[in-house]
Amino acid sequence: MVDKESLDRALSSSQRNVYTAVLFYASWCPFSHGVRSTFNVLSSMFPQIRHLAVEQSSAMPSVFSRYGIRSLPSILMVNQTARVWYYGAKDLCSLVHFYKRITGRWFS
Repeated sequence: MVDKESLDRALSSSQRNVYTAVLFYASWCPFSHGVRSTFNVLSSMFPQIRHLAVEQSSAMPSVFSRYGIRSLPSILMVNQTARVWYYGAKDLCSLVHFYKRITGRWFS
């Protein structure tokens, strides 16, 4: 079970340029299923960004509350100094643009 302390530890980084993308999803949700597939592609396209997926039934409700997650699926990009929630279409092209805009990096 993921609790807020374990996720906080996973997201903490001593390096300012290290980014982590977190997908909050529900296995029963068809929209989440599609985004989960796209998120897997993104992790291959952007290997320099750490990717974590948090499934609703494996996380304490406090995790969703702490990170301001109100709907699923949701994507959060985190580094040492910022947290940025993604709002918009969850297709590959839109998410690649978001990754590039937030991190300043292109996929390798």
